[in-house]
Amino acid sequence: MERLRDTVLGKNVLVTSHGSWSNAQVIEAYRSQFLIEEIFQQMKDRDLGCWWPMFHWTDRMIQVHGLYCTIALLLRAMVSRQVREAGVELPLPRLWAELEQVREVVNVYPGRGGRQAPVRQTVGNKLTALQERLVEALGLRGEKRPV
Repeated sequence: MERLRDTVLGKNVLVTSHGSWSNAQVIEAYRSQFLIEEIFQQMKDRDLGCWWPMFHWTDRMIQVHGLYCTIALLLRAMVSRQVREAGVELPLPRLWAELEQVREVVNVYPGRGGRQAPVRQTVGNKLTALQERLVEALGLRGEKRPV
């Protein structure tokens, strides 16, 4: 049993075509494989993912749909990364659930007599402490934008 434990059991053989990589690089790439698998799971998730539903039949429209889904996936990854870099660690479904609750309405009223600048009124919902951190991390509370 000891001979089996020391020679066969609990061992992984990694084969790579990257001959110039060091052992540490090969092991790091192998151990980060779960990240790619997680992205594929997100793509197939009907609630959070972006691939389904797909109401296209022609090859061209399916390709465009795939492009949009890939862009959406990249944008989600960028938002998630920016939030993580700000020190907020949240799983992706929770992050989106929190961001969905952030609401803001901007009312724009024309200026009097047509000569004055339009008047802006911004109304937002009450945010939790976590939502406040997310808004700050993503830079959503910025300067007044032009009308």
